[in-house]
Amino acid sequence: GSITLQGTNITDSGKSGLSFSRSDSVNVSAIGSTIRGAGSRAIYMADVHGSWIELIDVHIEGANKDGIYVTRSTGNVSMTVNGTQIANCSRSGIALSRGAASTDVAIASSEISGMDDNGI
Repeated sequence: GSITLQGTNITDSGKSGLSFSRSDSVNVSAIGSTIRGAGSRAIYMADVHGSWIELIDVHIEGANKDGIYVTRSTGNVSMTVNGTQIANCSRSGIALSRGAASTDVAIASSEISGMDDNGI
């Protein structure tokens, strides 16, 4: 399945702004959108395989944990971040955990600032 956000604002979610788990071929495209004030992670992907996420001119701010969190991805997960700002999250801007070896990340013309833990 896929989800496309264009010019969309997601604010003050109790947990994640966008959350995907236990799915294959989940594709996310966010263009000119904002995810602000997530109670946990702005974008959470777990147990996803053969999936991609593309963030173009996206603003992620103030997540209570990580801006983007990918975990337990066992194959072919790619992330493209372009012209995007990730700011003031309580943990990491982008976190890859358990299966990071199978995740490809490309970042261009972006800013990651004000994390309490790691930028990436």
